[in-house]
Amino acid sequence: MRRSALFWGSAILVLGVLLLLNNLGVFSINIWGIILPAFMVFLGVWILISTRAVRNIQIERIEIPLEGSSQAKIRLQHGAGRIKVGAGVDSVNLVQGECSGGVNTSVLRHGNTIDVTISVPDQIIPFNWGPGYSLDWDLQLISGIPLDLVIQAGAGEAKFDLSSLLVKDLKLNSGASSTWMKFPTSAGQTRAVFTTGAASLNLVVPDGVAARIRTSAGLANITVDTNRFPRSGGFYQSRDYDTAPNKVDIEIKTGVGSADIR
Repeated sequence: MRRSALFWGSAILVLGVLLLLNNLGVFSINIWGIILPAFMVFLGVWILISTRAVRNIQIERIEIPLEGSSQAKIRLQHGAGRIKVGAGVDSVNLVQGECSGGVNTSVLRHGNTIDVTISVPDQIIPFNWGPGYSLDWDLQLISGIPLDLVIQAGAGEAKFDLSSLLVKDLKLNSGASSTWMKFPTSAGQTRAVFTTGAASLNLVVPDGVAARIRTSAGLANITVDTNRFPRSGGFYQSRDYDTAPNKVDIEIKTGVGSADIR
């Protein structure tokens, strides 16, 4: 990160000096005509340096204790990289795991509800950018209390195994990402809304869980297992959806991506 800042700081300094000297009349050239080519040269050099360099990416351990809360809202604001979310093994921490590239956390408590935001650190592109720089998160969430999840994913890969969690409400917004998700097996009713751009969604509904699936797609390719979820009017729905003790209501809003629901 320090090497990145030094490189781009030097590049901006050189361009600034050229502009100053040109304005002072030390030389007379069309400085604006060389700024874009110069920037492209600097960018190309930085990509080559970054590709060959070994990055010392910081890995940070996070633990957010439950402290007696009986329900939680968790916001995951991720960037470019990989994110993996599953169930934790203890009843002490609401969230625990490891994050590379730095992470910010915010915790608010309202009565018996804990409100947590986990986000990438404030960054100025391209100072902290380059090949090999990846924000990789591996998080475990508590499995014993009702959860609301709000996920914002950038470009990268995402894997969410929610099968052992009590997720009641889920919202996922992603760009050019590839997302795999398995829904809860025994959370009662779960509502899930996916809003994506040029993204790939692979959604798994566990055996014994009913589903209702509604889609709003532009040029996207939507594939649904109609043996489990036959089409009924403008949506797909399990035959036993109304009476099933565990079910998920899925809404997909996508542009030019794809979605596969099984």
